[in-house]
Amino acid sequence: MTTTCIVLCAGDNVRWNNHTGVRKHLVEIEGEVLLARTLKQVEAYRPDRTLVVVREEDAPLYEPYCQGKEIYRLNFESPTTEAWKYLSSQKIWNTQGRTVSLLGDVWFSEEAMKQIFTYSEKDWRVFGRSGPSRVNGCPWGEIFAHSFEDPTEHQSNLLKLDQLYRNEILCASPAGWAHYLLMEGNDIKSRQKALDLLGSKNNGRVQVGPRFKEIDDFTDDFDYPDDLTRWNSMRQKN
Repeated sequence: MTTTCIVLCAGDNVRWNNHTGVRKHLVEIEGEVLLARTLKQVEAYRPDRTLVVVREEDAPLYEPYCQGKEIYRLNFESPTTEAWKYLSSQKIWNTQGRTVSLLGDVWFSEEAMKQIFTYSEKDWRVFGRSGPSRVNGCPWGEIFAHSFEDPTEHQSNLLKLDQLYRNEILCASPAGWAHYLLMEGNDIKSRQKALDLLGSKNNGRVQVGPRFKEIDDFTDDFDYPDDLTRWNSMRQKN
C-alpha cells in the first residue's frame, strides 16, 4: 500500500500577523525552521509521495525549505469557508492507499510523528489533544493530523461542513473540531449545539470518541505569537 503525506501550509496567517517577519510555518524553533523540521521527520517514514500545500503567491517563500518535495499551489479564485483548510488538498489525496495529512503550523514530537505514521488500521483517525495540555501549558485542545485510506467519508463530511458555514449555521466553530464531530456521527444543527459538543459545558475538554487518538506532549499548534511564547517558556522549564 502506498502512502501520501500532505503538509498543509495554505492558511491566511492572519492570527500570526507575520510575527518575526515570517509565515508561521517558517518560524525558527530551537534552531530549526518548523516546516523543514517536519519534512525531515516525515522522511524517516519514507512515504511514497510528500507534498507541501501553499498559496500560489506564497510559493517562492516556501520553496527554499521544501527540501525538493512537491509543492502543491492553490489559487483561491472564489470565497471559501473554513472547511477549505482541509478540502483544498482533495485532488492530491491518495485514492489507492493511505493519506496522512499534517497541519503545517504544528511542532511534532518524535513520539507524535511515530504514532501518526505507524497507525495502520483502515478506519479514519484524527490525532490531536482533546483539551488543555498537561505538559505544554496550552489551555485548549488542538487538531494535529488526519490519517485515512478511503477518502470518501472524509470528503463527504468536509463538504457538509462547508455547507454549514455557507448557510451560517456555523460561524466561529473551529473547522477541524467541527469536522471531527461530524466524523463521529454528531448532528450539528446550530452553532450552540457545536459549542456544547466541543466542551463549553465540560471545562473546555471535548468528549472524544473512538476515532480520536490523544497526543499530549510538546506537540502543539502555533496560531498566535503568544502560543509560541508560552511553548518556549514551558520548554525552558523542562
